[in-house]
Amino acid sequence: MHGFAVGPGIWQELPAGSAPELCFEDLAVEARRVAEMLPPQSCLVGWSMGGMLAVKAALLAPDKVARLVLISTTPKFLAAADYPAGLSPALLARLTKKIKREGLGAFYELVFKEKKPVAPLDLPPDSAAHELAALAAVDLREEISELRLPTLVVHGDQDEICLPAAAEFTAKNIPESRLAWLKGVGHVPQLEAKTELAGLIADFAHG
Repeated sequence: MHGFAVGPGIWQELPAGSAPELCFEDLAVEARRVAEMLPPQSCLVGWSMGGMLAVKAALLAPDKVARLVLISTTPKFLAAADYPAGLSPALLARLTKKIKREGLGAFYELVFKEKKPVAPLDLPPDSAAHELAALAAVDLREEISELRLPTLVVHGDQDEICLPAAAEFTAKNIPESRLAWLKGVGHVPQLEAKTELAGLIADFAHG
């Protein structure tokens, strides 16, 4: 499953089976939609905000989800007094204002750096702001501890969007999880380390 402001095409060079375009304005509603469409014995793979959605869908459909892969994701995007593994709320507020004023280019610069954005969505600024507001409100710290299925956490050690500390927190709090680091990789391993990522997913899905 893709993340915020980036469509299913982000998986273009990885194995087939991508979810359709997702809406993140209400994660609870979208998680129910995803849970309903899942086939039995699914290996559910979520990247970035799609990873948050994957957690919620897996909890809704434990009879359908056999394995879970969380890539470049976090249980809570924003830092708090009891959670230093998130980004500053002030940074998100500045990004939201910039997106409202200039469009999604500011976000794509953070994610893709100097590279051309892959699978960008034609998301109106107001809709993007609503999805970012939803992101700011998500806190899955308790929910991830309720997962009872094999889970692979994959994270780039240079991720500046979902911090590496968030991956450590996630892996520590999901009972049947293991953490795989991608050295020198940022937020988009589908592009930065596609062969290594594909191998990790394939080995885990069939393990």
